[in-house]
Amino acid sequence: MEESTSTLAASHPVIPPTVMELNLNLRQCRDLTNETIRDLATNLPPVLVKFSLGLRQCPVADGSVMALAMSAPAGLRELTLAFELCPTLTDAALAAGHGVAVFQALPPTLELLDLSFEGCKNFTDTGVRALGSSLPPQLKVLKLSLRQCFRITDASLSGLAVPRTVTQLRVDLWGCWQLTDRGIARMVEGWPLGVTSLDLVVSRCVELTELALKVVGTWGRACTLSHLAVGCEGCPKIPGRGWAGKEEVLALAPPDSVSKFEVGTPLLPPPTKLATPVRVTSARTTKPADPLLAKSLRSSQMAFGDGYHPPPIGKGALEDTALLLAAFAPGAGGPGGAAGL
Repeated sequence: MEESTSTLAASHPVIPPTVMELNLNLRQCRDLTNETIRDLATNLPPVLVKFSLGLRQCPVADGSVMALAMSAPAGLRELTLAFELCPTLTDAALAAGHGVAVFQALPPTLELLDLSFEGCKNFTDTGVRALGSSLPPQLKVLKLSLRQCFRITDASLSGLAVPRTVTQLRVDLWGCWQLTDRGIARMVEGWPLGVTSLDLVVSRCVELTELALKVVGTWGRACTLSHLAVGCEGCPKIPGRGWAGKEEVLALAPPDSVSKFEVGTPLLPPPTKLATPVRVTSARTTKPADPLLAKSLRSSQMAFGDGYHPPPIGKGALEDTALLLAAFAPGAGGPGGAAGL
């Protein structure tokens, strides 16, 4: 059933109680009110099994997300919510105060969850961790877009717990420039091994290197994947790649990694300091003494232009990259070495 945007914008939504599938596209309805969204949430048909709502550039408040998540009908099986470029949304949309995670209220019948918070600039690690800790435990299909949520860091990914029942997974992190290889590893090492289809988008994540693909490949070798694709275009430290397919990603993993990987096992060694001196030049940027590292930093800055400010090098991505290179080297104690995982 398609409900016209003009009808919803002009009056309270009236939906027949026998409707089982409802698809509402309200993108760019800038006059949409939070009262209308709350009324929609409280008047969803009790027999609804599939519900999709798309909002883009709408002035919705945090309470609208809460109302939709907490009013889902008891028999709902598929839920798609898109809150794209909604500048008024904050972390409170995902954590309803006192640490209560909003999506814990979704019914146990839910099998497909598709969430998009593209361009929600006020989202931080706090909100993403609240979301990650409250995903329904019985999901089979999970699609999550945090595209252009520029404030999230590696801490978000370590708290993003994918339910063990998920078989189809899509995670979109396009343009999240603060993410590093270590964050990707922390996310992947908690993924279930029953996943058969994965789409991971890390395009324009300018601090990532090919080692991020290697940890995905290490996990992937332990799964029975029918589909695997990683989008990494616009990553200056992963040259010559746009979309990497299944065979390409799996080939990057150490050949013996399939027998060593178990869910929850750390893919990377703990961070330590490098002997390479690093000179701090400002509160937001640093300049490595190594000319090759300096060149890599410049390429990252070029990817987003003058507005790009990388995280400090010296206690972050720089040491981790060297550690990862050592961990994946033949004979090392990492996933490709003698000590394994």
